[in-house]
Amino acid sequence: MSLSGLKNYSAEGLDAAVRAYAVGAKIGRVYNEYPGVPEQTIRHRANLLKNGVALRNPGPTPILGENLTGELPDWVVGMQKNGLPVNREAVLAKANDIYRARYGVTRSTSFLTIRWVSCFLKRHPDLSLRDSQVIKRARNEVSIDSLREFFNQYMKHVIERNASPDRLFNMDETGFSQKSRQTKVIVVMGSRNVWRKSAQCNFQLIIVACASPAGFVCLPLYILPRERITLDVVDERNFKGASVTTAPREFMDSVGFIRWLCHFSESVSISIQRPLILVYDGCSSHYNGEIVREAVRLKIILVLLPANATHLLQPLDLAVFKPFKFSIDVVMHEYNLNGGEGSIACKTAIRLVKNAWTKAIMDKPDNLIAGFRACGIWPVSMPQEQRRLKLF
Repeated sequence: MSLSGLKNYSAEGLDAAVRAYAVGAKIGRVYNEYPGVPEQTIRHRANLLKNGVALRNPGPTPILGENLTGELPDWVVGMQKNGLPVNREAVLAKANDIYRARYGVTRSTSFLTIRWVSCFLKRHPDLSLRDSQVIKRARNEVSIDSLREFFNQYMKHVIERNASPDRLFNMDETGFSQKSRQTKVIVVMGSRNVWRKSAQCNFQLIIVACASPAGFVCLPLYILPRERITLDVVDERNFKGASVTTAPREFMDSVGFIRWLCHFSESVSISIQRPLILVYDGCSSHYNGEIVREAVRLKIILVLLPANATHLLQPLDLAVFKPFKFSIDVVMHEYNLNGGEGSIACKTAIRLVKNAWTKAIMDKPDNLIAGFRACGIWPVSMPQEQRRLKLF
């Protein structure tokens, strides 16, 4: 015997029992076939079905009415599609506007509360609370036409050269920094202040990364915002073949990009058939006449991603840099535990980057392969690129 108040049947079993009884089956036979469904429930549902009465959720009728409450989910979905997702406060304000327009301001309970939003979300399980991803408006306006133009150009190069994955590359740059986020730690009960020491850089170290869907990773290029480099910094490269250069500002300029193209060409084995196909963002410092001439000399085909679409189609951005930044946090924490200095020197930063690079990138080629697949870069897939576009 089942416990009182607990259903001993499924929704599918209930529907089947009601349909059987509604078409003329005897109640005793129906009950024997579906013993868990109460006889009274079968009769009640069959009568509702016969009289054309729609089922409604248990509990009181929504205070805004079924029709008006049903319009709110459409509004929420529409705002999300326009790149302006709403929070609970915005939904509550919208509901209160409808509420006051319907009942007036003289009603005794003149405002809905945040509890109404919780009930609203329960009535609409297809809606949920999520952390929003903040991107610039331009990034949220990448068109399907620009995506299709990139795909056609990229696919043309791949087909005409019969390119294999070891000839395709993606290049991007990132910075060395430690996130100052709060984390849960174990401390003495009642401690009023819990401080955590953090070593900081007084400069911006840029790391230029490049990889192929075959799992090959080019050795990094380090860029320091200064005019000259001392020998002790050069000696800290650690990777055989890694390079260090300078830039007048805290980003790679066109001269630095030409240096990197030479570094990239030397990093790829001469046994790999040329030309190589390089997919990357086309900012002004990464594409001009001198860069194109140098790429032609080195037998490198430059394929530019659509404007403001690096968050959609950049494999390194999607699958590599996040674990790399996490690995930097780990090695920085170890550095602090081992009595590291408060201000990190250039050579120390390069040494720490080397450790993070090995753990997060060199030792995990599967992340690279998955990133290229997810972006539709390799295997080349327009449907996959369109799925990425629909995520934003």
